[in-house]
Amino acid sequence: MDFLKQYVSLDVIDDIMDYWDDDIIFNISCNQKNTEKIINFFKNIEIEVIDDLLRQRLDIFLLPYEKIENAFSKYNVKALVSIINEDIANIDIF
Repeated sequence: MDFLKQYVSLDVIDDIMDYWDDDIIFNISCNQKNTEKIINFFKNIEIEVIDDLLRQRLDIFLLPYEKIENAFSKYNVKALVSIINEDIANIDIF
């Protein structure tokens, strides 16, 4: 999970390591490029709660980047980002 150091604090990484199952952490590590693409995509569309998504919804970062990008393209991105920033549970909309 060292690759996440360029995106989040060590506290966030520690929380991930404490909360998530080793299998999911291993899969994220093996799919580093996909995870980085999703993080960068979220940053580009101004999702501000990436730390919380990584802590509580790490499973989202296992989805193929293309699926994430396609899902967001079906909605008003600005409106969707706004409601996700208000409550990360809203990411389940797509």
